[in-house]
Amino acid sequence: EFVETTVTNSAEVKQAVQTIASRVDGIYLSNDNTIFSALSAVTQVAMRHNIPIMSADPSSAETNDVLAAWGFDYYKMGRVTGRLAADILEGADPVDIPTVYMTEPGDVDLLINLDVAQKLGLTIPKEILDTANKVIENGQLTVR
Repeated sequence: EFVETTVTNSAEVKQAVQTIASRVDGIYLSNDNTIFSALSAVTQVAMRHNIPIMSADPSSAETNDVLAAWGFDYYKMGRVTGRLAADILEGADPVDIPTVYMTEPGDVDLLINLDVAQKLGLTIPKEILDTANKVIENGQLTVR
């Protein structure tokens, strides 16, 4: 069963998470600037209630108590966009530049935070851990 809550601004986020904390086994965060601007409040409440958080934003998960994150790598997209901009600055006609889709497996990241798993008393199965290209363990981020 999904439990949904909505907020209209980041000041409401912590209270919204506190309201649902007793009714959920986990929290999934989609990419939403309102939520991510209050991510530390979300993770604070979740960890206090022993609730794992999964996120669609691996970069934010690198610095917060998020168990796992799978999502688009905006840095990689920025590099591709930069190359397209350079082509235009060098004289390419934008009309002639094909649309670029970020659909390769390397275009997304799977981050697993083993430190958070340990705090929550969870064990990440090896077959899942082996698919992660970013792992946090003992406070260190390893990129594979």
